[in-house]
Amino acid sequence: MDTRWLVLQVAFEDVAVYFTPEEWAALEEWQRELYRDVMRDNYELVTSLGEDPFRSSPRSWAILI
Repeated sequence: MDTRWLVLQVAFEDVAVYFTPEEWAALEEWQRELYRDVMRDNYELVTSLGEDPFRSSPRSWAILI
């Protein structure tokens, strides 16, 4: 089996989504709940790797392609 790995430098900030107060106010409640759930899942995944998701230096992530 030919396995290849792609290694990327990624910081938590690269995958986080932020809204301005105006954008947040324009969201429906279900959209806000979805955002909270997704961001909580992202945070839990990153912290499960033993990383502080709010550190400024990027990390290497290996992705099987």
